[in-house]
Amino acid sequence: MGARALRIALDYDVLESENIPDNHRFEILRGRTGQYDPEILQAFADLRGKSETLVHELRLDEIASGMLFGEDVKSARGLLLIARGQEVTPGLLERIRNFSSELGIREPIRMIERRAIPQASPAVPVAL
Repeated sequence: MGARALRIALDYDVLESENIPDNHRFEILRGRTGQYDPEILQAFADLRGKSETLVHELRLDEIASGMLFGEDVKSARGLLLIARGQEVTPGLLERIRNFSSELGIREPIRMIERRAIPQASPAVPVAL
């Protein structure tokens, strides 16, 4: 089951890297009949549909835990400090802020933030 889920996630990631619009990615995956477990594909679509992705260019003091690095972070000498896609943890954030002046980190840094899309609450019948 894990391999089937991973295949969906990897193929989705390929479509995302090819700049296929969000609304077409699942149409493409569903069109590949017989390649994916339909229940896992639907669960993945439901999961992806409950959040939105925002991309920001931020200074170090604006970055918060839970965000993802949208680009590699390198020192002024070109040394890779943080790989693209890594999640910001409180410890990583503290370390990178402590060493930012020594390492010459270029700012702003492209960051990815995932926010939950508020779900409409179901209508509650009211007795009159």
